[in-house]
Amino acid sequence: MFNKHNAAQHGSKGGRRTVERHGREHMAQIGKRGFQATTERHFGGCVESHKRWLSQKGLWEYWLQTGIPMRYDRDGRAIYRDIPHPSQKIPF
Repeated sequence: MFNKHNAAQHGSKGGRRTVERHGREHMAQIGKRGFQATTERHFGGCVESHKRWLSQKGLWEYWLQTGIPMRYDRDGRAIYRDIPHPSQKIPF
């Protein structure tokens, strides 16, 4: 029976089944289209901005999990900082 407690398991099973049926190339194409759509929608088509956000967000999550000392750039800004995704910004 499907419920909120086992949704991840069902989703994972569905993903594995899709790979079995259609192959890894199919999944790679889905990922590429998703990345392109997100870049267009939230980063104004700038691939570098999207990659920079992903990198910064990954560093932030790593820092949260490990508790390593915060690093700072030459201007004193934290290198590992939480950056909200552009879709979460509230326009004023």
